[in-house]
Amino acid sequence: MEIADRFFSPEEVSDLRHLSEERKLDRFFDYWTLKESYIKARGMGLSVPLDQFSFHFSANKTLRISFDPRLPGNPHHWQFWLLKPTRHHKAALSVCHDGRGRYQLVAKKVTPLVKEQEFICPVLGNNPLISTKEC
Repeated sequence: MEIADRFFSPEEVSDLRHLSEERKLDRFFDYWTLKESYIKARGMGLSVPLDQFSFHFSANKTLRISFDPRLPGNPHHWQFWLLKPTRHHKAALSVCHDGRGRYQLVAKKVTPLVKEQEFICPVLGNNPLISTKEC
């Protein structure tokens, strides 16, 4: 919670505080993974203040982002996927778009010049702007 208090938005910290002890660590890494993906997609790294944007989860695995007034951004221009490719790993993808198209995420296991196969992994969350199958 010390890291969350220092770096996460007030809304995210509040969400964490209201979770059971067994869910806190898992949700902490959901936030951390999504935040890291978003700041990399913006191309600004840690110059984007982590407490000036918030990710919000709903019961149906829907993700949304909101911005503090000090941080410019339009939530409708962003699509997100939060994935769990293995028991021990999480991954997130953040994509900025112009609002006219939808992206579909397809993951594949590839051995160059040998084989390629679709890789099914659980989608822990995404936002409603996307159409997706199981990643």
